[in-house]
Amino acid sequence: MKTEYKQRLPHIQPEGAAFFVTFRLYGSVPKSKISELKEKYDIKINVAKSIKDLHQRNFEIFTLRKQYLVEYDQVLDKISDGPLYLADLSIREILKEQLHRYDNELYTLICYSIM
Repeated sequence: MKTEYKQRLPHIQPEGAAFFVTFRLYGSVPKSKISELKEKYDIKINVAKSIKDLHQRNFEIFTLRKQYLVEYDQVLDKISDGPLYLADLSIREILKEQLHRYDNELYTLICYSIM
């Protein structure tokens, strides 16, 4: 099994590691909000990449990534409308089946929540 690969971002999947994965419905966040957040993040990352001290640069980039995720969660928390596909029990069941599809084959599913 591959433990590393690259798509838009590098992915490292060490055997035996625990992962926290979040999905959201397409259209649940307005594109303008995503663009605004990403633009702000990219500007800060570019500034951080210019830091000469490697330890400080890596720490700053790590901190900015955490901050980006917090801000993204805050945007999600404020959304009051959008797609309601998961209100349909049959769609929730399809999602549940897919989450369990490779359980105990490719991964061990410990828990999940569909909201």
